Amino acid sequence: MLQPVLKKIPALVFTVLASNALNAQTTVFQQDFSNGLLSAAVNGIGGYDATQDPESAISASGITDLKFEESGTNVETIQTNSLTDAANGNCLLVKFDFTLNTVTHGTSSGNSIVFGLGNNPTTRSSISSSKMYAYFGFGTSAVQSKNTQITPVDIANTVTSTTTVDASSAVTIRWYVNNSSSSVSYQAPDGTAHTIAPDNWDLWLDNTQALNGIAANNATGNVITSFKISTGSGYQSSFDVNNLSISTVASASATPITLSSFAVSKNKGALLQWTTASEINSSKFNIEKSTDGKSFTTIATVMAQNKLSGASYSYTDQTYTGGTAYYKLAMEDIDGTIKESAVKSITREKPVSLKYTLIKDKVEFSNMTGNVEIRIINIAGTQVAHQIVSADMPSINVSDLPAGIYFIQISGNGISQKGLKFVKK
Repeated sequence: MLQPVLKKIPALVFTVLASNALNAQTTVFQQDFSNGLLSAAVNGIGGYDATQDPESAISASGITDLKFEESGTNVETIQTNSLTDAANGNCLLVKFDFTLNTVTHGTSSGNSIVFGLGNNPTTRSSISSSKMYAYFGFGTSAVQSKNTQITPVDIANTVTSTTTVDASSAVTIRWYVNNSSSSVSYQAPDGTAHTIAPDNWDLWLDNTQALNGIAANNATGNVITSFKISTGSGYQSSFDVNNLSISTVASASATPITLSSFAVSKNKGALLQWTTASEINSSKFNIEKSTDGKSFTTIATVMAQNKLSGASYSYTDQTYTGGTAYYKLAMEDIDGTIKESAVKSITREKPVSLKYTLIKDKVEFSNMTGNVEIRIINIAGTQVAHQIVSADMPSINVSDLPAGIYFIQISGNGISQKGLKFVKK
């Protein structure tokens, strides 16, 4: 028999409406640690002696730190009764902290500790699939090296998560259950946006999504009146459940991406920077470039962070060397919907290109639109010539220089170049 410790649940109370900026929420119930009072919102099952059956102790007076310990072979349960009407027809977030102290007997594939939402049970029994709208369990092991590890399992559909975590210290469980008739988008613990289809659920362990898109066990005919925790027969372990709350989750805005800024600047190429105010079901940003502002080509793709609270991005077009270029963002949703940003442009004079004609003993420059300063340095690092070159006379006479290797430095008119080399024979 599972020997659980169901800890610190005695003060589950009904509360007023709560909300946040991203998903409007109505709190169905939550714990109240401020006074340690007990509430009828939580009720034991079976009416057994509180000294022997901890699930009954939840209704005893003066209990502020409930522990659930069993060493027998009976199935033990604890549940919340009479959830408000808000529990039905909405997406629910069941949130609690879970700590597995130890497993001393039995290795479970997922039914040693089970959590469910469904009809109010009337007997001291394990979770029944016919009564549960949705439920999941934790696989545990009595092996010493693994006796505080948990692996989430979708029992109804026999799906085992690939995520296993050590629960020797509190792991925050977030169970998103969509009991509504529409898809619902929510902001996950890691800040990303996710969408749940009707009659499906997702499960998160801290910031890791352990199960997602799981179909409800009994999508029709079951009204959600309670949240229930049940222990399996034949296992021995102890665990704590703390800070338990249930709230509704309203879907966030349906706009896939809201762009709040987009700019292009010069920085060893063209630096594109943009920020989003929100992202829902966003997939990627296709960066498009044009030389005439009319015909655009995709030059790069940046994957979206998919955060409801928005994110910041940057990309450098290393191929840009000068002239005028135009850029825009094609923001793509996961369903292929594309929304384009405004077009931004950047202009920079193209670098001066060096031409050396041996016959005329002069160095000629092209792509000039203004005056630039030319310095010629010999192999020893000594400046041997200095001249202002204009667009009208874009050349410098080097007939007086002896044969050798020379370097040219160009500055002015927004241009700074070094390392141009020519050889005079």
